[in-house]
Amino acid sequence: MRRVRVSPDDQFVLVSSNQGNHAAIYATDGLKLISSFPTKKSPMGFGFAPDSKHAYLCCHDDAVVYEFELATGHLTRTFETAAGCEFIVAYH
Repeated sequence: MRRVRVSPDDQFVLVSSNQGNHAAIYATDGLKLISSFPTKKSPMGFGFAPDSKHAYLCCHDDAVVYEFELATGHLTRTFETAAGCEFIVAYH
């Protein structure tokens, strides 16, 4: 079970592996791997920050959200949510 999302600016492809507890970021130009990282249990949906520099990944079963830089994959913070979070929406 994988989820794939393209950033609103068409610069990045994000992939989460629900059973593998893993996520990856690719550049759309040639699908070059930018970064990959382990996650908590059941990573699912992505959301994109209004700054076009950060994204979010919801981990459904562990009720945690990762915020990371799109260009590097650097984790900038995590925060807890209620169990069952599958995606996140950000507004500018």
